[in-house]
Amino acid sequence: MIQATDQWVGVKGARIVVIDDEMVRAPVVACWLSQLGHEVKVLKGGIPAARSISFPDTALYSSRLETVESVDVTELASFTDAQFVDLRNSMLFRAGHLKDAVWSIRPRLDRIPLRREAALILISNDNAVAALFAFDLKQLGVTGPVRQLSGNVENWKRAGLDIVITDDPSDKDCIDFIFHTHDRHKGNADAARAYIEWETGLVDRLDAQERNSFRLARIP
Repeated sequence: MIQATDQWVGVKGARIVVIDDEMVRAPVVACWLSQLGHEVKVLKGGIPAARSISFPDTALYSSRLETVESVDVTELASFTDAQFVDLRNSMLFRAGHLKDAVWSIRPRLDRIPLRREAALILISNDNAVAALFAFDLKQLGVTGPVRQLSGNVENWKRAGLDIVITDDPSDKDCIDFIFHTHDRHKGNADAARAYIEWETGLVDRLDAQERNSFRLARIP
């Protein structure tokens, strides 16, 4: 939670409430998150208190974020001239994807040559990601049907679809993957040195506004 906050907090500046069952981990995590600039609270009463909370119904935002209807491989024939966009992480895309699919993540949506009236088939292992992508597409004026392909690579192979393995996207375009962090524990000394250089250089890459977002406590 502390070292990978971006994987758990989807909205910048969101109020964070942390919970545990012994009131030890949550306060420690809350302390660090606060120093990182987040508004954070510890839920008094821990897990039992959390169970008594009635959380808002998803209908509060369902008018803007709708579930993408799924289609099976047997139904693809009914979508003539469809575009396929693979939203999985770049390494999964490289390892095997539909021959006609292009890779994209939401920050790269503007790089896809969209045919706004054509059917668009999304490939994702996360329904929420597909729903967010579909929402973005509507904002861009896409009027054609948007669907999500069910199953996985093995299912598609058995159905006779062409699966290809490529080096695309390029390393430069794989902004969702940090290469030098993944081999440093596998005896790759160059990767380990690159990681340390990246880690120790993070502070120098922050501008004044970014530095001011932190509230680091000074320990005497």
